[in-house]
Amino acid sequence: MGTVDDYLDGLAPADRAVISRIYDVSRHTVPGTAQGKGYGMGGPDVSR
Repeated sequence: MGTVDDYLDGLAPADRAVISRIYDVSRHTVPGTAQGKGYGMGGPDVSR
């Protein structure tokens, strides 16, 4: 399992900006959100 940062590193700049913003919003909305990976891409993990 990788992290969101690992996933973002492999994206094109435009895609990186969009996905990074989505992750930032989720971290702000759900404090304590961890980085996770599922379905082959990085994303927030709120199961902890």
